[in-house]
Amino acid sequence: MRKLKSSLILLFLLPLSITILGTGCEKDEPEEEQVFSTEFPGFAIYKTNGDYFDLVDVGMQDDIIVRQPTFAYGNTVDLYDNIVSYSKRQKLENNYILGISAVLSTDVFLDISIAEYYQWEIENDTYCMPVDSLYNHILDQNPYSEFWKLKENLDIKELTKSEINELIKNNKLSLYFNKLK
Repeated sequence: MRKLKSSLILLFLLPLSITILGTGCEKDEPEEEQVFSTEFPGFAIYKTNGDYFDLVDVGMQDDIIVRQPTFAYGNTVDLYDNIVSYSKRQKLENNYILGISAVLSTDVFLDISIAEYYQWEIENDTYCMPVDSLYNHILDQNPYSEFWKLKENLDIKELTKSEINELIKNNKLSLYFNKLK
């Protein structure tokens, strides 16, 4: 009887241990390279005075809001496990941010996160917040410590995240971008 129990335990543990040990030998799939179209009118690389990565930005010119986002009814936000992911903004090397959402060097950031704004749009069944209420949420009217706008009439139609990071590392942003600030 004792041999039977030992044999049963071995029969159970052997396949289990092979499965556990075998999974550690599998190679992870390489992460797919992120590619960005340079044809977006707002293709820019910038640094901000604070950590505004998850905050809403609005277009501002001469103290007038000229552009405001819509997240809930566009194709720029993904929701996975109640976490909002904004596809038009990416972190780069050396604290740079890639923005491809019509950003201007005169844009401002609000004290509202993208997730909060998204939720507000859903709850209120509307495309965006009223402009007059946005003025009360301006966090920083001069948020950019550095701002690079993609040059016009370039022959390239796309850049990968790794190519942009190489430009940053090699101090070569000026090959494709004009420094506005």
